[in-house]
Amino acid sequence: DGTKQALGAEIHEVFNANDKFMVYEDGSMKATDGEFTGTIYATGGKIGNMTIDTVEQSVYKVIIEGYSGPMPAALIKIIQEQTTKDIAKTTADGKPVYVIGPFAKEGEATKLAESLKAVSTGTISVQRDEKR
Repeated sequence: DGTKQALGAEIHEVFNANDKFMVYEDGSMKATDGEFTGTIYATGGKIGNMTIDTVEQSVYKVIIEGYSGPMPAALIKIIQEQTTKDIAKTTADGKPVYVIGPFAKEGEATKLAESLKAVSTGTISVQRDEKR
């Protein structure tokens, strides 16, 4: 009938496209069978079976330094067991630096870093980057 209930009040729709896309006078909307392409910004709710509980404004990465050659197999094994995040290799002062991430939550990066520190002779750290 073109209305919805919100906090006990009726809110009327101002646009309705065959009951598939409706916009209400309070600015809210309802869409059915839609397809979205691009970046979706959300601060809460659900998308499919994924619950959006917090929005992080930073991303975290684990940095591994202090090895002159390839990353030791023991570290690779731990990384593969604990995450599916990317491993990138760069250099600093002619020595390899390995970067694992990005992690949305600092705790996830810290957990991996602590596991790596337990078997590493190199330097393991967690770095925070602001999202752009």
